[in-house]
Amino acid sequence: MRRKLIILVVLAYSVAACQPTPVPPTPLPPTPVPATATPRPTATVGKAPNAFATGDLAVSGSLRFLLAIPDAPAVDIFVESTPVAVQVTYGQPSPARFLAPDTYHVYVVPAGKTPTDKILFQYTVKVTVGQALVQVFTGSPDNFALSQLLEDLSPVHSGQARVIIADYLIDGSGIAVASDNQPTYKLAGPGRTTTAAVLSAGDHTLHLAAGKQPVTLTALNAYLFVVLESKPLRVATIASPVMVGAQVRFVNLTGLQIDLFLDNGQMLAHAVAARSGSDWVPVLARPQSVRVYNSRMGSPALVATGSAGGGSQIPPLLEAPLRVAADSNLNIVLYGPTTALQVTTYIENLDPTPKGVARVVFMNMVPQSGTINVEPYLPDAQLAFGTTSALTDVAPDIVQQLAFRLTDKGSLAELDPDVKFVEGTAYLVVATGGSKTQQPPVIVATTVGVGQPTPTPAPGG
Repeated sequence: MRRKLIILVVLAYSVAACQPTPVPPTPLPPTPVPATATPRPTATVGKAPNAFATGDLAVSGSLRFLLAIPDAPAVDIFVESTPVAVQVTYGQPSPARFLAPDTYHVYVVPAGKTPTDKILFQYTVKVTVGQALVQVFTGSPDNFALSQLLEDLSPVHSGQARVIIADYLIDGSGIAVASDNQPTYKLAGPGRTTTAAVLSAGDHTLHLAAGKQPVTLTALNAYLFVVLESKPLRVATIASPVMVGAQVRFVNLTGLQIDLFLDNGQMLAHAVAARSGSDWVPVLARPQSVRVYNSRMGSPALVATGSAGGGSQIPPLLEAPLRVAADSNLNIVLYGPTTALQVTTYIENLDPTPKGVARVVFMNMVPQSGTINVEPYLPDAQLAFGTTSALTDVAPDIVQQLAFRLTDKGSLAELDPDVKFVEGTAYLVVATGGSKTQQPPVIVATTVGVGQPTPTPAPGG
């Protein structure tokens, strides 16, 4: 059944009389910027920034432009000396342009002109990594003003889209916004926006007093519907792909206490003890690199807390490439001696378990082990070094002795005499070869909940 997104355009006082108590809308970050009284006849456009049609918000920001003045002629827009949008007309958003983080001069000129010919409006804008700004020009043809909208491109789940509605009605009407299973909002005045609503992808209908506007929402996109006029209905639609997300967890098999960072400075884990795991951390799904630091010897985490100086000058113990796939649950496993650290990864299934079982995956990280088997669960597994077993559903709440044995010798590689798995939990059990030091396997667990019943669990439970 299709969900309906409903927008009603009415006078502000009548909305207040007949609607439920409204939820306040989210105000815009900036205040309107007035037009420059006397534009410079020649602009200072010494630098020519690169403005790309596609880009990565992990390292850049983006700008779009929307002309919301009905009787204004077409304009061209320059960032410094670079034309970034041409023939921008009323109600037609420009494509996004990605720029490096910096503060830029922006010049709005008549279509076909340059900043050295005639300037209709000029201002400065700060482009920030991760921000997608929409520059909305309001006012009159002779007196431009600026309002800014911020697209919310944070990740959504597969099959979903995000919707924000903005009020730029010139006639001063208010907008009451309602959708099934969502609060009711009242917008009053140009530049006011609803809070973001996450809806299922597919067909929806915008209902306004003047009529209907069908829209199709594409999964993994963020939509900004800018209401410009009510009679006749006019809505400018801005759609952008969301930043696709994933989550990562760090599993430390070394004897060190570790801090872990991404190349963009995001801290994934802090002071993770030897032979233990961190919590799951959300990240952007993209190729990047991971940096490993000894948290007792110095890392960016110490700099951030004022405990050490030098910041970026602190060298990591290891920097390794990392590919994070969309919607994945990626374990980053650190192993090896301090002088030769390495990482391997494992994408984990965190779907709910069937009722009456726990989910276990076994991993062989026993140095120079050849292959190992797992007693009593996978006695014939023959897991090679660095590999994982298939998902294994086991009976929960039973104390069990867990043993890893070298396949060719039959000798004990690692032992845990007191293992008990819990229903609705996913486990990654890592053999490290701790039999000589009497260390048990490294076990990291995630509560995933319980789903539908399953067939009889594997032997050993």
